Amino acid sequence: MSTTNIFTPFTEEELIPKAEKHEVIKKGKQFSIGVPKETCLNERRTCITPDAVQVLVEHGHEIIIESGAGQGSFFTDLQYAESGARITNDPKEAFGQDLILKVNPPTEDEIEFMRPNTYLVSALQINLRDKDYFLKLAEKKVNAIAFEFIVDEYKQLSLVRLVGEIAGTVSILYASELLALSNGLMLGG
Repeated sequence: MSTTNIFTPFTEEELIPKAEKHEVIKKGKQFSIGVPKETCLNERRTCITPDAVQVLVEHGHEIIIESGAGQGSFFTDLQYAESGARITNDPKEAFGQDLILKVNPPTEDEIEFMRPNTYLVSALQINLRDKDYFLKLAEKKVNAIAFEFIVDEYKQLSLVRLVGEIAGTVSILYASELLALSNGLMLGG
């Protein structure tokens, strides 16, 4: 490259075109995805919406959702069925798929329902689990991906950040509701 009086913030190497990676969609390998109902009493979230189910089904994946899995998030079984999911009443069937999507970590009983070499995408809450829990996952050869450790392109834990933002917003709304019910008194007296 000839040296001219054109100012550029790039070095000569940065201006040379480089090979690009393009997404290659491989035909033939589809997943069966299981979405079990959350068993934790306070958990109202679900890992997948009916819209996402429709997109996955259109790409050839089979979605098996345990009946009532979306109820806490105000998604009905009918909405999931209309999007192409198959609804089951058997949690063992939802846990018996290639890929399992779950919000909370599976219980030790739920791990027993999983097939060997299953993929699990869930919060694992590593600091709250003991060694035996992970040995049980390893015995089943479960490939577990923890939500809380997924890093985005900016090297940030995006899910943790998003959940924190939601929790912050909800805490303000909840506090304002409590203040309205207590005549605006925050502390005794």
